[in-house]
Amino acid sequence: MGKTAGHKAAGCSQEQGREVGMDATVKTELAAEATATAKGVQTYKEREDKKKPMKNNPWKTSSRKLRYRGHKKPVRTSTKVYNVGKMKAMYMNSFLRLPGVREALSARRNAVLRHEADPRKPEVIVIAGSIISNYTGVLTTHNFAADEEQTCDYALELQLKSTRGKKVYIDATSCGGITRMLNHSCDAPCHFVELRSRENVAVVVVAKRTIEEGEEVTVDYVDPWFDCVCGAANCRG
Repeated sequence: MGKTAGHKAAGCSQEQGREVGMDATVKTELAAEATATAKGVQTYKEREDKKKPMKNNPWKTSSRKLRYRGHKKPVRTSTKVYNVGKMKAMYMNSFLRLPGVREALSARRNAVLRHEADPRKPEVIVIAGSIISNYTGVLTTHNFAADEEQTCDYALELQLKSTRGKKVYIDATSCGGITRMLNHSCDAPCHFVELRSRENVAVVVVAKRTIEEGEEVTVDYVDPWFDCVCGAANCRG
């Protein structure tokens, strides 16, 4: 029994020695390949020697590189910039070829993706007092309130009066911004606010309270011409 156990232990040590030897061989081969690649990288002087026949510029306007040479200043594409890119690419390729490197990088990437897929807490998208957007459209003095039937679904009356004392409306039927598509709610988180600076008047949609993620942005039409079914606790329908 003791001989058998000793034989197995010797076999395990031999297998471990083979694995260590294989890793050392791979590292030696990669080091030799890196050394051979480094020898193939040309130095700045070697590249300059190849370009000696082209030293005289055949064009009338001298190039930027020749101007640098004339003033005896270093060229931007110097040997350091050239060799650094080559060596980085060479070392990265050698690193990726090491056993187990690609598997470790893939496992780390999968762990990051699983972490991003975890449920997260809802975020606040709009804070109370924030301006959503302007309510824009065509200015008109047509009195929509005097019509027997509802003729416009996007008319908003201003407190401002015209020079002749007529009511002024913003008609967003044919043109306007995103605020003309806001739905009605009796418990809306936003409302219309009319701002005035001297002769300039603007109507904006302002958040009355904090709007959480996933909550619809709505406004109160105040005097709706339809039966409201918004489902709010204070619904007037």
